[in-house]
Amino acid sequence: MSSSHRVDGSDGSEEAHFSPVDTTSYNHPLSSTVGYFLNLLKRRWLTLTLVSAVVFALGAAASLMLVTQTYQATTKIRIDPTLNPLAGSYGEARASLTSELIETEIGVMGSLPVAEAVVADLGLLDEPAYASLLPENASTLSEARQQSILAERLLANVSPRRDRLSYAILLRYEHENPIEAARLANAFTEAYLDLKVSSSRQRAEQQASFFEERLEELREDVREANERLTQYRAEAGITEGGRTGTLTDEQVAPLVTQLANAEAAQATAQSALQAARRQVRLNGLNSISPRTGATVIEGMRARRTEILSNLADVESRYGEAHVQTRQAREQLSSINAQIEAEARRILEALESDVQASSARVQSLRRTLASLEDEQESNSRAAVIADSLEREAEAANEAYRRIAQMSLESTQGVQNSIAQAEIIEYASIPEYPSTPSEKVLLFASLLFAIGIGSGTVLTQELLVTGPRTLADVEQLLGHPVLAAVRRTPQKKSPSHMVISDPASDVAEAYRNARTSIFKRAGNKPPRVVAITSSLPNEGKTTTALGLSRSLAKSGVRTILIDCDLRKAGLTSSFKVDNHSIGIEEVLNDGADLSDALLSDRTGLHILPVSKRNYSGQDILDRDAFSRLLDSLRTNYEAVILDLPPTLGLVDSRVTASLADAVVLVVRWSKTPFQAMRLAAETLERDESNLVGAIYTFVDRRAEGMGSLSYWSYFDDYYMTESAKGKRSAKS
Repeated sequence: MSSSHRVDGSDGSEEAHFSPVDTTSYNHPLSSTVGYFLNLLKRRWLTLTLVSAVVFALGAAASLMLVTQTYQATTKIRIDPTLNPLAGSYGEARASLTSELIETEIGVMGSLPVAEAVVADLGLLDEPAYASLLPENASTLSEARQQSILAERLLANVSPRRDRLSYAILLRYEHENPIEAARLANAFTEAYLDLKVSSSRQRAEQQASFFEERLEELREDVREANERLTQYRAEAGITEGGRTGTLTDEQVAPLVTQLANAEAAQATAQSALQAARRQVRLNGLNSISPRTGATVIEGMRARRTEILSNLADVESRYGEAHVQTRQAREQLSSINAQIEAEARRILEALESDVQASSARVQSLRRTLASLEDEQESNSRAAVIADSLEREAEAANEAYRRIAQMSLESTQGVQNSIAQAEIIEYASIPEYPSTPSEKVLLFASLLFAIGIGSGTVLTQELLVTGPRTLADVEQLLGHPVLAAVRRTPQKKSPSHMVISDPASDVAEAYRNARTSIFKRAGNKPPRVVAITSSLPNEGKTTTALGLSRSLAKSGVRTILIDCDLRKAGLTSSFKVDNHSIGIEEVLNDGADLSDALLSDRTGLHILPVSKRNYSGQDILDRDAFSRLLDSLRTNYEAVILDLPPTLGLVDSRVTASLADAVVLVVRWSKTPFQAMRLAAETLERDESNLVGAIYTFVDRRAEGMGSLSYWSYFDDYYMTESAKGKRSAKS
């Protein structure tokens, strides 16, 4: 066990004890209510006071100096479509008064044309108080442009709005002078009514002129559409309300039946011919079957059978050279020739039947195609006629509709009544509408307190995680075993164990190695699990760095990737396509030696062959426990890279099998609540949590513990600054 002694380096040393604390009584300030705010006021009262005082002083000064008291005068107008003499019934008129229409009228009241009419009607350009609102170069501008500029200034003080859900609109005008406020409010109201009357009359005149021109065009369209329809019907021979093509349709139906019968006969003839040719090809011409009703070839075959029987009898009786034997053979040759000739005649007859049936099918198809072309032509003609008829009807309907609209527009030209009326004129206001000085000061105070509180809360919210050793130790009841500083993005801390063994990062892993085994007691642990509360806290990097530190010290070490969902350790070695991993070893009986990888430190790695997102218990507890028992006999240190504890059950099952569990905490990032829940979860599962390791620590932070005085150790760790000093001295 010398190697084990090398790991902890503390034989006979006394184990450090930390008395556990009740984690439920330790709450991060963000998770409390009254107590949090009271504590916050105690700690940040100076910031709150200074910020609030400055903001209040600025806000009060700005309010008192910049805000001017103004008066607001209001007129009330009712929108009523029933005032139009052309309107229909009362219900129809009310139904046409939608919310959109009222909002449109509100927009018209606050429009530039209304304001320009007010400027012209009141002659505001001649009044010095309003002429002063124009720019310095106003004298070079036209009168119309000056009116437009002054109208834009007036619109800034106009605010029309709907009076709740009624048909009334309130038009308010705000001015420093109460008399002017009432005068301009009434002027805007009257200008709006005049604009409504004039615009309605002008719009009606334009519509009447447009409709008259449109009616003339539609008359010509109706005439041309009717002429095209009549002419096409005459040319196509279509009578109104009827269609041609009936005789053609009657001819097509029986012809289709004849074609089907002919095609069936053709198929039968072709089948018979193919069967005959197949018999000839397989058994010769003499084997062909006779056609239906033909008995000649059957008689010849019966005669041939008799001759063969006679030939056999003569040969057996007289021998092959006898005269009767030769006569019998001549008879056999003759009858064979006759059968072959008859077979050829049958084959030719079948071919003739096929040709005849094919010719009939082609003839029927040509006739049917001709009738179908004629039928299609008749159908197109009827469709075109229907289309022309619809065009003519559409032209007539458009003419009738435009004629009705033209009549209504002509009547509207004579209508000079606006669809609105003034219910209440504006009176001169007695009191200003803007807030008093006390209200302004009180609002400034509330605003200042809000800004000060927001500043303090922002400062507090920026602290999302632990920053000191006490933050972790008080919350977990366990010590911080080591602190690994933040390294450049392209320089992994776990790789610095190999590339820069004299660095502070490598020393941090050696410190973690010693702390873990010393914390575990007199019996050094064999299986150490590395986990974290949440993802992306440096868990995998810590496990790899610690394992390499052990391997470099001569300890037989194996690192197991137990994070089957993410497989960060396996991905860092770029072995994603490794066919054998921990799952195959546990579940499929694969040999452990076939799955192991190693790096140049002598560290063995058991990777993941493929990521597993099944959502079931990924690592079987019993199988994994047996694997750990086996590894304990072959390795002096077994490091488990577990998934995060919160949100996943995988790490909880595996962590309980380890001799020691280390919780990785990311400096200033890991939420306090997450840390607490992770520690409570591990303890409920009876896992042996021995401490935490800080990662991504700022080297200037107090989270580095005694190493916060970092510059004092430059010569020990061979940091870049130390190298620079040495090179400068040399």
